[in-house]
Amino acid sequence: MSLRSHRRPRGFTLLELLVVIAVIGLLISLLVPAVQQARAVARTTSCKNNMRQVGLAMHNYADAHQALPPGMFNYMSADIDDVLQPDGTRGAMGPSRSCWMQRVLPYLEQRALYDQFPFDANVQAQRWGVQLGVPIWTVVPHLMCPSDPANPKITTDKGSGPEDSEGFHGNIAMCAGSTDFGIANRWQIDGTADGADLDGMFYGLSSTRFADVSDGASNTVMGSELIINPDGRDTDTTDGPRDVRGRYYNCYRGEALFSTQHSPNTSIPDQTDACEVPNPASPCTTGSDVIVQYARSYHPGGVNVLMADGAVRFVSENIATEVFRSAGTRAGGETPEEL
Repeated sequence: MSLRSHRRPRGFTLLELLVVIAVIGLLISLLVPAVQQARAVARTTSCKNNMRQVGLAMHNYADAHQALPPGMFNYMSADIDDVLQPDGTRGAMGPSRSCWMQRVLPYLEQRALYDQFPFDANVQAQRWGVQLGVPIWTVVPHLMCPSDPANPKITTDKGSGPEDSEGFHGNIAMCAGSTDFGIANRWQIDGTADGADLDGMFYGLSSTRFADVSDGASNTVMGSELIINPDGRDTDTTDGPRDVRGRYYNCYRGEALFSTQHSPNTSIPDQTDACEVPNPASPCTTGSDVIVQYARSYHPGGVNVLMADGAVRFVSENIATEVFRSAGTRAGGETPEEL
């Protein structure tokens, strides 16, 4: 009878197990940045596609109305009782704080929302929701950038819910030019229409035609991006820290506009009346009479920019300030330089 030796199956030693874990950890450390980069590229591409749709909407609107929509329907922080109607007529129907966004809704697959707006009603734009039941909290996907974690922003500190808040906020803004927007409340002080006659394509009561863009449609910035921030809420009041940038339904101080005065993602802060939500990516100050916002995004290294010809480019935050500034003017006569 032969004797067979029985050997216990050999397992991993502790050293071998540690080596395997180390190799897996190394592979994960190499894979995660690649995945994150791929996601960032996908978000940037999606944002570009949305911006192209906005550019197409602007061109379709201009074809139908022989001009682009006004950047906003008031002077800087000043209501006026002479509202421009969608058909091009004017009437003393009360103040409106709407902007270019509402006018291009039919061209952004939002005809049903557009048809609910009583553009000739004697009511401020931000009150459409609570007074007239218009769903101003409706999300317009083409006006959002998926890189911004604050999306979708439909509730502000001014209301208990979307129906009595200040409406949907978005990332896409139009270019007012290469300077600040003007001085708030100056119209009431001395009758000066600050926020009007700026050197970009969109400003207070603007009516720009593409023929007015003498610097060339491929050399002139029409739109870009803003970073939006979620509003806070105090526990015992309806007021809390708030941020008005990207606000379309109360575009009282150019909240849906931007300036090329400084390069994208500049460390120089925006200046507006309410931006109490701390965010290093979108610095801002309050308390100044001068109002201005700059192009900003969460895309690594720059922002998407919509040109007047409808093309979308990614512009580096390291672009020379003078080049970016000159691209914001519609008729500045500057020598064209590639963004």
